[in-house]
Amino acid sequence: MQNKNESKCQICGDNSCSYHFDAMTCSSCKAFFRRNALIKVDQFKCYLGVGMRTVSKNI
Repeated sequence: MQNKNESKCQICGDNSCSYHFDAMTCSSCKAFFRRNALIKVDQFKCYLGVGMRTVSKNI
């Protein structure tokens, strides 16, 4: 049985669909990381919302 924390995407907080790339993710974050998996970047920067959030491959 999943607890409440496991039902949320660990990246954006939306409802998660499954476990992908070593984290519970929603379908949008899964697609983002799948599209960018081969890019040689250590960190992605999100400019949406309040402030800036750095998302690393080590989440």
